[in-house]
Amino acid sequence: MITGRKKDPLWRNFIEIPASSSSTTGVGGKTLRAQCKHCKTNIVSLIARMRAHLEKCPDYASRNSSASTSSSRIQICENDSSDEDCGADGMQVKVNPTAEKTSQASQVPTLSKSSSRGSMSQYIVKTSEKEKHKIDIQVAKYIYATNTPFRHSEHPEFIKMMQLSRPGYLPPNRKNIDGKLLDEVYDTVKSNMENNLKGKVVCMALDGWSNIRNEPIVCVSVTTTENDGSVYLVDTIDTSSNSHTSNYLLILAIESIKKCRSFGCNVRSFVTDNTANMAKMRRQLTELEDDQIGDVITYGCSAHLINLFAKDIEEAEIKSDVKKIIKYFKYHHFPQAKYKEAGGKALVLPQDVRWNTLADCLESYVNNWHCLVKVCSEHRSVLDLTIKDLCVLSNCTHIWKDLLSSDWLPEEADKLKARFKAAMTPAHFAAYILDPNFNGDGLSEEEDTIGMEFLDSSCPNTMKDVLAYRARSYPFLEYSLEQSSAQRKLLNWLQL
Repeated sequence: MITGRKKDPLWRNFIEIPASSSSTTGVGGKTLRAQCKHCKTNIVSLIARMRAHLEKCPDYASRNSSASTSSSRIQICENDSSDEDCGADGMQVKVNPTAEKTSQASQVPTLSKSSSRGSMSQYIVKTSEKEKHKIDIQVAKYIYATNTPFRHSEHPEFIKMMQLSRPGYLPPNRKNIDGKLLDEVYDTVKSNMENNLKGKVVCMALDGWSNIRNEPIVCVSVTTTENDGSVYLVDTIDTSSNSHTSNYLLILAIESIKKCRSFGCNVRSFVTDNTANMAKMRRQLTELEDDQIGDVITYGCSAHLINLFAKDIEEAEIKSDVKKIIKYFKYHHFPQAKYKEAGGKALVLPQDVRWNTLADCLESYVNNWHCLVKVCSEHRSVLDLTIKDLCVLSNCTHIWKDLLSSDWLPEEADKLKARFKAAMTPAHFAAYILDPNFNGDGLSEEEDTIGMEFLDSSCPNTMKDVLAYRARSYPFLEYSLEQSSAQRKLLNWLQL
């Protein structure tokens, strides 16, 4: 049996012409030419040439026009295609039943390989320079808008997130975000602002602030007088090297008004807070005669004045007590946890530079009053110990002893004892012995001995009184310990 490479099914449309009968001599008796069965044309017997011939052969096209519609796609079977998949002429025909019929001249089929794959571009996500720049700008805008540190753009997890969203995309580094991207975004925002404010009548506001690094700046903003009342930030000025005098603020106000007029924005009113330097600056601006500024109405901020009025009538004592309670529940772990368990909402602390925060503070306090009372009533004993500004050593010892008396798992009890030993000193035991609220109750014999030895070594002259106190002999009788004079005497001993 003769073996070798299987012939291409395309040969079914051609007749082999031996080299001996051809005008072109062959090498080793191989076939050098082929004759088309349809138009009898002789061509070189190369598959590519034969396929190209069939695409142009008119007789072949007319023969197959009756078997397919005008939009048929004829595909040449590959060498590895089975005979059952091909027609009698070695061609594979796919018919589109919805195609419209056209003229006979346009019914030339299109040939392609049946196993040909699509372009590689459909499997690859390409990011052009224009698209990358667009994404870079959006990344930069996100960082600017959220006050995110620029170095976050180089964080591995951020890069991974961006590449999952856009394979092959590498976000800009912090130098680009801090450089050309920042300049471009700034120029774009500035241009949009100027276009939006062109031909508008606005009210300008000027105020001093401090940034996150506590550097003084002056911000200038304008509000349109239309129904929407849109607000635009016109300028921010670093004033680190200048005092906020009325003359300096007047210069800033004039420059800001002229800046707005340069792009067609008309400033007709000017508002500031009511500090002395701002009030004087407004008077100077009113008296100023400058055609480039025009007539500008100046006035103080009513919201600021109302806030000052609220300070005038506030009860400082009530404010102080409420702040003390809120701070206690916000900054102490145990009462904070119990307050949340009781369903308490967020408590607000008043801030002098944040208007209406005092009202928000009192409102949050009143609305959560029932939760505060519940926590205080259910956990009075624990809160009494943690709420004190001064916690003496005897109280510390009592808290530790109370913890040791609770039920713990064996491994937890061992850890607690280790912490107890690390916290306790001879002074703790001595204070616990002398405190009339505890009298050394609960101390082990060893702990009691340690405390007494400490008193003997540190205060040998008081040992007679200490022994009298422990024996409840004169002057430390039971009833006398309740008197304030005896309490004060013992408190002196507790301050060890």
